[in-house]
Formats: sequence, C-alpha cells, structure tokens
Amino acid sequence: MLCLCSPAGQGDYFSAVGTTVSSRDVLPPILSEEEAKAKWQLALDLAARFRTEFSDAQES
Repeated sequence: MLCLCSPAGQGDYFSAVGTTVSSRDVLPPILSEEEAKAKWQLALDLAARFRTEFSDAQES
C-alpha cells in the first residue's frame, strides 16, 4: 500500500496511534479489547489536530 499525506505531518498521527514493529515482515501485535478501545479513543482525540476524518462505518 502506498499512502501519500499532504500536508506533511500525518506520519506523526500514525506514529502516535499505531504500534511500531521491528520490520515490515513482523505481524502487528494482537491488541486486547481494552487496548483496541484505547487506540481508537486516541485516534479520535488526535483527529482534529491532524485534520483526520473517519467514515461512519469506522465509528461503530
């Protein structure tokens, strides 16, 4: 997947919300329900700062 973000800075959003892995071949960690909810809340909390929008399907 190729993701282009403009203006610059959206990468900071993904770094804050995501979980860094050691290489591209490593599977992402499996989050507990509580961890997933916390990540989603963080994504929502940072959305305005990074001018990020979500579709209704993702907010359920």
